[in-house]
Amino acid sequence: MVRSISRAALAFALATGMAATGVSVTPAMAQGKKKEKEAAAEYSKEFVEAYQPLANAVDAGGDLAALKPQIPSLVALTTSNDEKMAAGNVIFNIGSKTQDQAVQLQGVEMMLASGKVPAENIASFSLAAGQLAYNAKDYTKAETYLKQAADAGSADAKGLLASTYITNEKPAEGLAMLDSAIKDLQAAGQPVPEGWAFNGMAAAVGQDDRPAAFKWGVMTLATDSRDSARSQAYRVVEAYSPFADDVQLDLMRLMARENAFDQPRQYVAYLDLMQPLRRPGEAKNFFDGVGAKAPTDNALVADAKRVANERYATTLKELDADAPSASGDAALAIADTYLGYGKSAEAEAAYTKAIDGGTTEQDRALTGLGIAQADQGKYAEAKATFEKITTGQRSELAKLWIAYVDGKAGA
Repeated sequence: MVRSISRAALAFALATGMAATGVSVTPAMAQGKKKEKEAAAEYSKEFVEAYQPLANAVDAGGDLAALKPQIPSLVALTTSNDEKMAAGNVIFNIGSKTQDQAVQLQGVEMMLASGKVPAENIASFSLAAGQLAYNAKDYTKAETYLKQAADAGSADAKGLLASTYITNEKPAEGLAMLDSAIKDLQAAGQPVPEGWAFNGMAAAVGQDDRPAAFKWGVMTLATDSRDSARSQAYRVVEAYSPFADDVQLDLMRLMARENAFDQPRQYVAYLDLMQPLRRPGEAKNFFDGVGAKAPTDNALVADAKRVANERYATTLKELDADAPSASGDAALAIADTYLGYGKSAEAEAAYTKAIDGGTTEQDRALTGLGIAQADQGKYAEAKATFEKITTGQRSELAKLWIAYVDGKAGA
């Protein structure tokens, strides 16, 4: 089945819906003043005379906005590295307390240029400078400082550096950095910040890189709980998936449970894959739920409604009659149909019979079993079932179902 999507429209939707990178500039910068005997040895008299009133005012919390015009004079008197460190510190604090990020950036850059920042603080100082430069849309400068921070061991810097690369029209570098940052977090057992994978997905869609868009869409669904992000991620995953039709059907079943249909073609695609003549119960339940919004002027939709109503009761009777003696692939077909009727307990039993009876489609049976368990609220059992699927396209699909049951279990 051929699946298509308007790349330009999708890219625009992603771009306008992208999460802004959260930036909080609070580095652990030295706040204490130099001891008097140290100042006498390392600072010129002229510098101290210009610096001390500003430092005192910062400590006292006075009208700091009025101090900004004095900053250029202080900078002009700054020559030694110790003076750069001290001046940068007070300038940064004036900027922080007046919420002036340009002044903050000036201050932290002076401190970094002084060479006096302790080695253990280089990462946090560089990250602060990178964040501030990013906010100022100076992406070239942001890259420089964020790379310094990343090289110094800041995991947060990698995520923002990836966003900087992407924003600065370097998507390949950005996606590689983002992938590295996420792997570092996962290896450390830490959660992936919301928005990271979404930004990767948006970049991949913008490049019309279908495999990458699908990969980052899956990652978004696995790491991002925001409704707007998930809605767009489902759109990308469904449209860009490499899945065969039987796997795509189980993706559409997930989307139906997540109420993730937002385009007329998606309703039609689900019904086409479902084959209502084989699964009238699934078709009727679909129309009674999210499928109520399916386009009414589509011939396939109209025919599916007719078949669902005509075949619903008859097919259910046939299922109940055949289920006790079925095993293997026959049990799998019965389980799949029971699932569509919403008879999840019966479906679970039939899927189990199919697996134990040696069905030739073990991974499809495991997928159905996990869905049936999830529909009954057996989220731990469902997750364990999905985790048994480790190869092929269904292993990618299993990641999405695991994210779904994890969300249900934590709700």
